[in-house]
Amino acid sequence: MTGTLPSTPHRDLTAGELATLDRDGVICVREVLDAQWVAHLRIALDEAAARPTLSGRFLSRRKKGLYHDMFVWLKHDKIRELWFHSPLARFAAQALRAERVNLFYEDVFCKKPGSTMPTPWHQDMSAWPITGQQIINVWVPVDAVSRENSALEFVRGSHRWGKDYRVESATSDAILLTNEDLEWAPDIEGDRDAFDIVQWDMQPGDALFFSPRLLHGSRGNPSRDRGRRAISLRFTGEDIRYDPRPHTMPLLFAHGLAEGDPMGGPLFPEILPDPPADLGRSRPSYDLGALLAYVGDHVRSETVRLVRPQRFRRGPGTMR
Repeated sequence: MTGTLPSTPHRDLTAGELATLDRDGVICVREVLDAQWVAHLRIALDEAAARPTLSGRFLSRRKKGLYHDMFVWLKHDKIRELWFHSPLARFAAQALRAERVNLFYEDVFCKKPGSTMPTPWHQDMSAWPITGQQIINVWVPVDAVSRENSALEFVRGSHRWGKDYRVESATSDAILLTNEDLEWAPDIEGDRDAFDIVQWDMQPGDALFFSPRLLHGSRGNPSRDRGRRAISLRFTGEDIRYDPRPHTMPLLFAHGLAEGDPMGGPLFPEILPDPPADLGRSRPSYDLGALLAYVGDHVRSETVRLVRPQRFRRGPGTMR
């Protein structure tokens, strides 16, 4: 899909929505993508699942009905077009109150009917090699979503608790990212009534805008006939800086950033107001050293996951 970039949203976020986002850490905005963009994204996600990236081969649990991938835009043009041409970047600029918006990366999640894979309660920010405040998650499904097929749930206001929690995951990235200096998140699943949990039923093209410091998660997909395909795009504003501290997400591609640099370059290109002339078509090459370390770490972590599964699932806090 081509045309004016990024597309103009059909409406602006209201002052009330922005105030709610600040207070609660999450809002649901209806019909952010129109039917044409939803159809485009649906094809894109199916193509991505059929041809996963290297990360997708490690992160997915196909036998348990989960496809999970990241940095998919570097391989699949339809995802790249979503970043640069859809109205999502302009919505994100409003949510961030930012003049400049950069692409950080996206996660793709496809849970098939009957998937037994939950997404444990977690924050995103503690796993990322960045620092700053101006970053927003934009989560868009291409299937109707409800609690019956793994809707996202949030602990409202938890982004204001002032805490970074240890990464928890059901896949082999958990050990790679586990910072034992951080405390575990509270046992939300074991005491749900003690927390202000919020969730929305959604239609294709609706979007959740939420803080990466907000605790969130989802159950497996017990539905017999309803899959849940969605993408989560992360947009950054002016104050985000590269911060490659230990126990954060490894970057497998050459990015050219030094500690303290603002986001930019071929891996994190600017979308607004001045996108690159090639609109991200000249993709960065793999960083061979980072790539080899990533593969080796995943192999070792997968061995630990199979031999010592308690390091991945601490018990009652894991969503089912």
